[in-house]
Amino acid sequence: YINSGTTIYALDKTTGNELWHQTKTASSGKQFFLTVINNVVYAKLDTTVYAFDSSGTQLFEDTTVATNAITDEIYVNGDTLFIQKAEVGHVLYAYSLTQGQATPTPTETQTATPTETSTPEQSPTSTPDTGTKPEITEYPNLYWAGYGAKGTKEKPINFSEVTASWEIPSLKCNLRNFMDNSSKVAYWVGLGGVQTDIAQIGVFSQCLYGVPVHTLAWEVIVGKSDKAKHEIKYNSRANDNMFAKVKSLGKGEYLLELTNNTRGWIFSKKVKGSTKTSATQTAECILEAPPKGKKIDPLVNFGTMKFQNCKADGKSLLTFPELYRFNIVNSRNEILAEPSDIVESLFVVYWRREK
Repeated sequence: YINSGTTIYALDKTTGNELWHQTKTASSGKQFFLTVINNVVYAKLDTTVYAFDSSGTQLFEDTTVATNAITDEIYVNGDTLFIQKAEVGHVLYAYSLTQGQATPTPTETQTATPTETSTPEQSPTSTPDTGTKPEITEYPNLYWAGYGAKGTKEKPINFSEVTASWEIPSLKCNLRNFMDNSSKVAYWVGLGGVQTDIAQIGVFSQCLYGVPVHTLAWEVIVGKSDKAKHEIKYNSRANDNMFAKVKSLGKGEYLLELTNNTRGWIFSKKVKGSTKTSATQTAECILEAPPKGKKIDPLVNFGTMKFQNCKADGKSLLTFPELYRFNIVNSRNEILAEPSDIVESLFVVYWRREK
């Protein structure tokens, strides 16, 4: 299904031939935003929501959408149609689907925005991994779970790039606790960040009024920068296959890339970051419990999160002399999330508890 302005086209997957199309009228500059659930196309154009079956037959038309609900994402969860306004100060609208009609239950709420990333604050303790080389430094902390590669104290390494791929986990949101909007999780790759500046890119997710919301963002934190986060205006959902890369171009310039292999888009941007030597001396693949200022929000139940092709300078992290292994712990030293061992360039992060 392709949306082109005010027209939706259905194409044959094999031949690319047109099967049907639907054209509607709208205000100047408006275009369709759509999603497909169980072979039904739900589409929003201007202030109207439509539904079409796989043959192009219109199932319903609802013109009661709030006039300010300009959105780039709609999706369905059970018997509810959600419309998300993906602009600064997100707004989420919910409509119940009953007997082919979209009955509005207007619910305006603030959706997820990227949250400032804090680097681990607890001091690491070195424990050699006798089964493999490199040496593993266990690093329990309040925010990060995953791995970071580094050189030795005598021979530090300045990394050129870090990459990884993953599928966005399906969050286990508590629908009964409808007003709980604090549970969050993030997944990213980055250079630096261990007691120094950082450049990173990835996905930030939270449960919003019982609904999983995924926000894409990049961050460059230099010193005590408080304006480091930048949202990426693309759509991604649970189970989408993502690829992320941070590349140092030298002299404090970085190339940040995020690709959604499922939906076929690529984001790429050159940014200015830290010129510190230490800012490229670690390369990480991280699942994070994002903080909100000095507050630590609950870690949403993501089940398991698999990092694949986690590499620094094109090589498995296991090829470098030392690794940080990060575990998220609470103030009672109970584990909230922890990674498995690395196998080649793959590891899994396991959720244990929310706080």
